[in-house]
Amino acid sequence: MRVNYFDLGLHRDGWELGQMHNKILPDLKINDYRIFGFEAHPGYCDLANKKHVDDRINIYNRAIADEEKDFYLYLARNSVGHSLFASKNNVSKKKKVKVKGIVFTEFLEAECPSFKDEINILKINIEGAEWYFFNDMISKGYHKHFTFCGSGHDVDKVAELDSEKYWDMINDNEIKLHRFSDYKPERNADMASLIRDLMK
Repeated sequence: MRVNYFDLGLHRDGWELGQMHNKILPDLKINDYRIFGFEAHPGYCDLANKKHVDDRINIYNRAIADEEKDFYLYLARNSVGHSLFASKNNVSKKKKVKVKGIVFTEFLEAECPSFKDEINILKINIEGAEWYFFNDMISKGYHKHFTFCGSGHDVDKVAELDSEKYWDMINDNEIKLHRFSDYKPERNADMASLIRDLMK
């Protein structure tokens, strides 16, 4: 059965994507897979595209959003945490770049029309845009066909979003986020075992 791995928020070099492509899937002897990476910051996207070259990997300079239109990406004071939301706690309202938004479910329907019959792993760490993503996925019931990993907690850092409502939505829909991050990777979930169980 085909495995689809989606990486939302590659940051500087797509560490998690690299782990999936270079270690986890090969160790499991899985060859039938596709990888889709999304990174809003154009410079980071260029770095990821140069580092991860394979016919099965597609990387897009797009921000996960609720509309396909131009947005501003507000830049953090350090390399971590650029966001579509100017009220995120560590970004500058003055330093920003224009980025194109994409609605994930629309991309999914176009690029992976048979996803419901495949194994779908999705890593998310998109600095508050988790709000857009999970509202979109849940509205179509697509979340039921995915295993989620990454972080997903950055909505808590955005003043204009209702963090309590967000976590109620996550819990009410029985969404579990398995930890998968380049920050303190020793704390990560055992992704190989997780995928092995899904293959049974």
